[in-house]
Amino acid sequence: MYQRLFKTLEEIENPSTEDFRLIMRAMQQYNKALKEMKDSMSYAALPNLFHDWQELEDKEDLDALTNFLSESPLVNNSYVFYDAVYSWLFDKMIDNTTPFVSISETFIEEFSDLMTNSGWKPLALKYIEIKTTLSLGGLTDKILTNSNLVTNNYLNRIPSTSEYTSEELFARNHDIKFKFKQEFITNCRKEGDCGFILRVTAATGKQDDSFNIQLVIDPSLYPDDIHFHRESLMLVDNIHLTLDITYHKGKTYSACPLTWCGKPCRDHTNKYWCWGAFRFYNKGIGMPPPGHTLKWAYFSGETAKIRPVVYYLGTL
Repeated sequence: MYQRLFKTLEEIENPSTEDFRLIMRAMQQYNKALKEMKDSMSYAALPNLFHDWQELEDKEDLDALTNFLSESPLVNNSYVFYDAVYSWLFDKMIDNTTPFVSISETFIEEFSDLMTNSGWKPLALKYIEIKTTLSLGGLTDKILTNSNLVTNNYLNRIPSTSEYTSEELFARNHDIKFKFKQEFITNCRKEGDCGFILRVTAATGKQDDSFNIQLVIDPSLYPDDIHFHRESLMLVDNIHLTLDITYHKGKTYSACPLTWCGKPCRDHTNKYWCWGAFRFYNKGIGMPPPGHTLKWAYFSGETAKIRPVVYYLGTL
């Protein structure tokens, strides 16, 4: 299409000002199309991230939530399902010790059946074991009693090589590096570690869509200390991203569920970052920005360190 357009423009003998403007617009659109095509071959979106909390907020009871999750195309593995129920229970809780609803054995059986029928992998013990507060109505405790829902396999947990402050993680463009090697990749002689990179596009600070995290799938974009194998492209559909937050006196809140948290942004006082129910202070106390309607939140001080962690759902 663009080649035909440029050919037509070449044949204009005495271009007018409007013709020049048309040429400039065509060039801009052409360059944009080229960039989008190149990006599509270089980066892959993470399918289990940035889901909209509004999808869950209006579900008035656990049956309505379960029906939605069972039918939604957004729910394609056990982690996405668990994150949804966890986030919904956290938002609906009466207080820190009083749940909105208690989880029944019937619900756990339905979850187990859905996992089996859908071919989902079980949840990693490391992912859920810390999430046992009374306000969750026994969600994790009852899951732990069902051997079909949980695995002790720790090899599918892949921590990033670095920790970050909230400013470092959200407010600048950067790469998050992970060491990762599948068993079928043998005798690798490439320089650096086998692994992958999640590339972060910084948030503007406003509540918009500027923030992004993508898997870098073009090996030529990798630095010398880490490299990507084309054979690892199955990562695209099998990555579940979470955060380990180390806060007061070295305590760590592991595997913060992010699936239904939308995208991070600053509060309107510019004092902390919000990512769903998680608040990362850097300048003291402030109020959530418009649109962040969660009644409850987890708070981390300015000294907190954040380590991105990937749970790999494929075969090692």
